[in-house]
Amino acid sequence: MQFKTLALVAIAAVAVSAQLEDNPCTRCVLRSYPNDSSCKTLSAEDLNKIREGLSPNGAVNPVKLAEAVQKPEIRACVCHWSGTAFVTGGAASSCISGATPICNAAQRAQVNDGLSNLGPFLGCGAA
Repeated sequence: MQFKTLALVAIAAVAVSAQLEDNPCTRCVLRSYPNDSSCKTLSAEDLNKIREGLSPNGAVNPVKLAEAVQKPEIRACVCHWSGTAFVTGGAASSCISGATPICNAAQRAQVNDGLSNLGPFLGCGAA
């Protein structure tokens, strides 16, 4: 990625971080990316790079995330996960299922809005 693209990813990550509250729902969702089908083939090192960019407490580290998604496999994972986390069978489906879901409707909408803002800046349409 070029510097301009890295800067845009960093700006997007800051915007997403500002939208995500630290609550059980956000923590559940941000810990779910290893469950995504497109992330299952990533190495432990790659998963750790994502973890450094997407802190389970709702914070997004824009520099770390921008660095991580330079690798096409990591970008593909983050793009797929962020766009499908809440679909049936999606990586975060356990956060919204069961007798007492971790995420209520408002939290789900808030996290979904935050994650959807990453897509355009990561070039997710091309991933």
